[in-house]
Formats: sequence, structure tokens, C-alpha cells
Amino acid sequence: MLPKSCWKERFEEMKTKLMAMPEEELDPIHSATLNVLKEVGVKFPDETALKTLEKVGAEIDRRNMVARIPEQAVKEALKHYSNRGPSLLALS
Repeated sequence: MLPKSCWKERFEEMKTKLMAMPEEELDPIHSATLNVLKEVGVKFPDETALKTLEKVGAEIDRRNMVARIPEQAVKEALKHYSNRGPSLLALS
């Protein structure tokens, strides 16, 4: 895992690379990502995180600690937090 001080630098580097991609190449990646979050989900081995995700509409599989996050929750989080940087991106 990268030290916290490296995250901002890595984020800016990746953001620059993504910004260089044409929009028509980014759209399928974004759509596929939203689909994975909704259909496959993400493992969150933390009950507090699962409760927070559940509040924003995620379907929670507590036995496997997986949250299936709906598209609208992702879009709201991106809209609300995207200008604040990666350390503040959150769903709550």
C-alpha cells in the first residue's frame, strides 16, 4: 500500500492520463465500472462502511460483506465530492 503522501501525486498522474483519453473511450469504461459496482459489488470488511452504503441505497450481503452500489449513489458521490480530491471521496 502506498503511503498517504503518495496518493495525491498518484491521483493527479492518473487523472492527467484519463483526461488525455477521448470521451468516447472513457464512456464504456465508466459504464462497465458502474455495472460492476451494481451487479458484482465491492467487499467492505467493515460494518460501519456497510451501514453507510446501505443508507445510500446499496444492497448489502452481510454474510460476504459485499455492497452492491447503485448507479445513482455513485453519481451523487462523484457530483458532491469530485472537486475535493480522492481523500474526501465518500458516499456519506
